[in-house]
Amino acid sequence: MEAEASYDFVANAEDELGFKKGSILKILCVEDDPNWYLAEQEGRTGLIPCNYITMRPHPWYIRHCSRMEAEERLQEVDQETAQHLQPDGAFILRQSEADGKGFSLSVKQGCEVLHFKVLQDEAGKYFFWISRFDSVNQLIDHHRKTSISRNRLLTLVDLVPSKRFPTNVRKYQLDRVIARFDFITKDAGELSLHRGDVIEVINRDDENWWRGRTSDGRCGLFPSNYVDDLPSVI
Repeated sequence: MEAEASYDFVANAEDELGFKKGSILKILCVEDDPNWYLAEQEGRTGLIPCNYITMRPHPWYIRHCSRMEAEERLQEVDQETAQHLQPDGAFILRQSEADGKGFSLSVKQGCEVLHFKVLQDEAGKYFFWISRFDSVNQLIDHHRKTSISRNRLLTLVDLVPSKRFPTNVRKYQLDRVIARFDFITKDAGELSLHRGDVIEVINRDDENWWRGRTSDGRCGLFPSNYVDDLPSVI
């Protein structure tokens, strides 16, 4: 996935990746550390601070979606019309089930669903056939205008909203915030924070106090005005 740098970042360690404000990075992994993502830029790979970037939207990506679930979503039948809800070309990008590292693209065509493996060459370019791109986002955009199939005309279109399978991607995302200030408490039900901490929000039912979990597993309530929202990540 892609992110845009919100600030300059100077690498301070060998495993970090420096970048300039406004530049585009490919995000490779967000799961190992909630504060640092693995990213790639111009052939260089390293760790970057998550609060220095803004994730680009990708509602068509459902990371934890099996081949079978993708087919169910794309072949859904509208109960009122008894016709397929999704148009030809509707698609879902998902994590590959084969190795858990790459991507697979599932696309509706008539009464069937076609599955394509997203390939990547030695230079890190993404492709299906001949044309190669720096990011998956660019690959998807290209095939909105150019057929993804070699033996039939099939261009990508967004999913039609579904009641059975809501298109609200927040179900698949982490709701995260970053601490603006230190918040030190001795109350057992509250969560002490330090400026820059990333917190996974568990509950926002109260306007002023939210429940969250830190990267080291601590849970508790914290004041909502002490944090800023972070871009959601799938």
